[in-house]
Amino acid sequence: HSNVWMQLYPLGNYYRPLFLFWLLLNYTLFGLHPLFWHLTTVLAHLAATGMVYLLVRRLTSDRVTAAIAALLFGVHPIHLEAAAWISGVTEPLLAVLLLPAFLCYLNYYERVRERRWLLLSLLLFALALLTKETAVVLPALVFAYEWIYAPEKERRYTRRPASSLRSIAPYLILLIPYLLARANALQGLAHQLVNISPRIALLTVPSVLWFYVKKLVFPAPLSPFYDMPYITHFSWLHFWGPLLGVLGAALIVGVWWWRSRSRMIA
Repeated sequence: HSNVWMQLYPLGNYYRPLFLFWLLLNYTLFGLHPLFWHLTTVLAHLAATGMVYLLVRRLTSDRVTAAIAALLFGVHPIHLEAAAWISGVTEPLLAVLLLPAFLCYLNYYERVRERRWLLLSLLLFALALLTKETAVVLPALVFAYEWIYAPEKERRYTRRPASSLRSIAPYLILLIPYLLARANALQGLAHQLVNISPRIALLTVPSVLWFYVKKLVFPAPLSPFYDMPYITHFSWLHFWGPLLGVLGAALIVGVWWWRSRSRMIA
């Protein structure tokens, strides 16, 4: 009925009732014994790694590729926070719900639209939303998959957008009760906790995106918290350089796709 950090802030932007239930369950079973709290967090990360294996095997039909992807995901240093920090368990819990939701959608897509798979996907999507807000990306993933893997008869540009939009309609409808529950719990959909102008926010975006690109490729140095300064003016170090870095990374993937024409890369 309230935000996650209500004991510190009266208003917040984190509506995660399933995460709070996870904390309550751990406390009920283990009290304040840290060993078991960390154990359940690591187990959640291992479960998420297993889901990555299942998803990649499904998309590539290659067990070796799936094993390499899962191994990389499982031991990547950038996931240290999610596996070692108790409150970071929202990440693997989200993955354990969101990836099966996408897998169930794939079953629905490939098995002549069997409705039970869609209903199960929607249920898992709802639970993922109640675990962490970033679950909202699932409709975008579904839209992208429908667009990229559309059958030949739907490949005309007049048909493909309509088909993709129809596929995400149930997920978008499900967002309505979620947003209502969120607004009721948080006393609004979102609150501006730091007073910064839209101009500063836009100037800061390239450096934030470049930060993530760098950490995925070369995850060092690591830190419990990262200080991301607000960018207040155009400069090569803090705006143009990061912007070119992000565009360069996107260009590399784009050229890779253009040369291979691989749906998987897309």
